[in-house]
Amino acid sequence: MRRRAPARAAVRIGCSGWNYRHWRGAFYPEDLPLKHWFSYYADHFGAVEINNSFYRLPAPELFSLWRERAPHDFFYAVKVNRFITQAKKLKDCEEPLARMLDAARCLGPTLGPLLYQLELMGWMPPSIGIGRNWKTRCFAVSIVAI
Repeated sequence: MRRRAPARAAVRIGCSGWNYRHWRGAFYPEDLPLKHWFSYYADHFGAVEINNSFYRLPAPELFSLWRERAPHDFFYAVKVNRFITQAKKLKDCEEPLARMLDAARCLGPTLGPLLYQLELMGWMPPSIGIGRNWKTRCFAVSIVAI
């Protein structure tokens, strides 16, 4: 019986965003117009975090626009909304997570990992008794970064 070679994992390097005004001159050329910052960023990095999804859910149209702007081999790490991670503490999160993913799927093949920003561990499973299947319920839908 022949064994298949293990798949190689792709490593993507990126930042927590691309629209930081204090990067002008430090990363972005001084004369580069703001509207060209993302394409410049994408020429130098293979991924970026979508951070505003932590505060409110971007419209599906915005996810689609981001997909259209990205190179074919680029990935977006979508930060899971704080309602799921901070307020719900991963309990009963299937419906809000599904709603978020429905919008994020508009990223198509540029959808990378979901980024879960968790508070410090005082509440973390199993201490709060949310059940053994919390990982399956919350993380089964995508690649995950915690």
